[in-house]
Amino acid sequence: MPGPRRSEVAALAGVSVEHDAELERGAIAGASSSVLEAVAAALRLDETERAHLLDLAMRDLTLAYEELAVTAEPGHVLLICTAEPGSPSAERLRLLASWGADQHAAVPGPTRP
Repeated sequence: MPGPRRSEVAALAGVSVEHDAELERGAIAGASSSVLEAVAAALRLDETERAHLLDLAMRDLTLAYEELAVTAEPGHVLLICTAEPGSPSAERLRLLASWGADQHAAVPGPTRP
């Protein structure tokens, strides 16, 4: 069964046909999370396929990081990652953080009296 035409995917994702062609050729390093999510939705990707697409976008990150000791938990460290504001790495780091936030929201925490 043939998939949707490039023009159909581009229209559904809200991007130009040229941009969609670039993404198709693998030039997704600078793609924003909203474009990747829109393309995933336009292609009706399942969770595994969507995760693979987003994984491809996470490659080649340029990050600075700092390790902080967690005094309340000996042997544990807190790793703080940052990226140059406005860079493709910053956008990918934001996307990665949103995944963590989504997972954290789905897991109920301890109840407090």
